[in-house]
Amino acid sequence: MALRAISYVGERQGSKPAPAAMAERRRAMNARGDPVPAGVSLVSDESGPGRSEWVLPEGLRRPGTILYCHGSGYSKGSPASHRPLVAAIVRESGMAAYALDYRLAPEHRFPAALEDALAAYRRMLDKVGADSLALVGDSAGGGLVLATLLAAKEEGLAMPAAAVTLSAWTDLAVTGDPRPDLGDPLVTQPMLREAAALYLDGADRRDPYASPLYGDLSGLPPLLMQVGGREIMLEDTSRFAARAKAAGVAVRQAIYPGMAHVFQLSHPEAFEAGTAITELAHFVAGWMPGK
Repeated sequence: MALRAISYVGERQGSKPAPAAMAERRRAMNARGDPVPAGVSLVSDESGPGRSEWVLPEGLRRPGTILYCHGSGYSKGSPASHRPLVAAIVRESGMAAYALDYRLAPEHRFPAALEDALAAYRRMLDKVGADSLALVGDSAGGGLVLATLLAAKEEGLAMPAAAVTLSAWTDLAVTGDPRPDLGDPLVTQPMLREAAALYLDGADRRDPYASPLYGDLSGLPPLLMQVGGREIMLEDTSRFAARAKAAGVAVRQAIYPGMAHVFQLSHPEAFEAGTAITELAHFVAGWMPGK
C-alpha cells in the first residue's frame, strides 16, 4: 500500500466552504468545552494545526502521553468539543494528552485529516518516543487513529505502545449489515454515507487511509476497541477486530451492552461511560514504560 493518498491533499483541500448550518453546529459543539474541566490544565500548541492543545493532569503525573483524535464525521468536532472526555481520560490515567485539531471537510477533503494526524504523530515520536505514546480516538477519530497507524507503518515509523478506539468508523464504504443501526439513536447509515461523501469528495471509499478496515493490519500495536452494543459502529469494530486478530495483532474488543455511539461522552452521568474510561486508562497505562 503506497502512500499515494498523502500526495494529493494539496489538490483537494479548500474545495468548498462549510455551509452556514455546519458552522453553527461546530460552534455549538465547541461550547461543550467551556469552562475548562476540573482537574486538568490546558496549554495551546501554536506549532500544531488549528487549535490543538495539551490537556495536562493536575497533581500526580504518570508515564506516557496520549495523542487524541476527536470524532464527528470528519466535518465537525475539535479539541474543545471533546475536552470533557479527554479531561476525564487524563484525570483517570494521570497521563498528558495532546488533542489534535485536524482540518475538517468540506473545506479540507481526504486525506487532509490523515496528513495532519500523521504529522502530529511524527512530532510526538520526536517529543516523547514511541514506547511512551498511545493513540486514542472516537468515531471518525478512531478510524483516523487506525489510518494513521497504517500510514506510519508504511513510512517505516515506529509503532506506538498501544492504541484505543471508541466506536471507531473503519468502513467509509458503509458495507456493514444495516440491522445494528435500528437501535442506534445517534447515527444511521444514510448519515454515514453523507459524511463519507463530504469527506472523500469522490475518492475511493475503500482506500485503507480512509477505511482502515481494508488495509494490511499486520504489525499494528496492541489495540483496545470499545463499542456500544446498540450502535451502528458495532459491526465496523467487530469486523476490524477480527481482521486484526487474524493478522496477529493483540486486540481486545470491549462491547458495552445497551450503549449507543461514543457513550463515553456521557461521562459522568452514565456509569458505563466511567467504567469504559477506567478500562481505557488501565489498558494504556499497562503498555507504558515501567509497567
